[in-house]
Amino acid sequence: MAGTTARQSAEQRLAEQQADRRRQRIILAVVVIGVVVVVVLAGIGYQSWKAGRMPHAPAAQPTFAAATITDGKPVVLGKDDAKVTLTLFEDFRCPHCADFNDTLGPTISRLQRDGTIKVELYPMSFVDVKHGSVSSANAFACAAEAGRGQQFYAGLFDNYGLQWNDKQLLALGRLVGLNDTDFVSCVRQSKHRAWVASINQAATQQKVDETPTVKVDGVVKPDAAEWSTDQLRAEIQAAQ
Repeated sequence: MAGTTARQSAEQRLAEQQADRRRQRIILAVVVIGVVVVVVLAGIGYQSWKAGRMPHAPAAQPTFAAATITDGKPVVLGKDDAKVTLTLFEDFRCPHCADFNDTLGPTISRLQRDGTIKVELYPMSFVDVKHGSVSSANAFACAAEAGRGQQFYAGLFDNYGLQWNDKQLLALGRLVGLNDTDFVSCVRQSKHRAWVASINQAATQQKVDETPTVKVDGVVKPDAAEWSTDQLRAEIQAAQ
């Protein structure tokens, strides 16, 4: 009788232990599912926030002539008789390009304003094709042919991190003085999408495979992404 009771007690303890382990697995599964749901919802919320956030106006910029948008050719921002040509291959969704512009953008603008340099800009679109690279490059072309390319270019990098949907791009346009229906339709209809694709092709032909890529009077500067303002000025001075 005692042996039977002992076996029953052991079986009961084993059953209780198994039940405890099942409860622990269920609790763990519920916790994991809860964490996944929270992460997914947070991601959705963050993306919605980025999609809805509006841009702020860029710092004051010089104004240059309206650009003619030609397949495979860059937009030129600066005075025709500038002494040095600074060629930039950038993507408006590229974090290193944003860092480059944070550091050197104000100096480049001053050199453009005083006629020392003009910028040849190739806005590539490969970093984030779904959320902004193509749409922002197209809108930049729309702004450039309306004579506000410099302002729009600065605004895109000053507001780095936005997804650049049509609503955000049109808001930036209004901030830099573009309120006409031509600009609105240009953005919404992706008028210059073929040009955007041609810029990628032109970059490939020039063996450009990363952004930012910088040339001074046609010479590639491999370390330009790490330049200080003094290094930029020294390079420009040496090219004059």
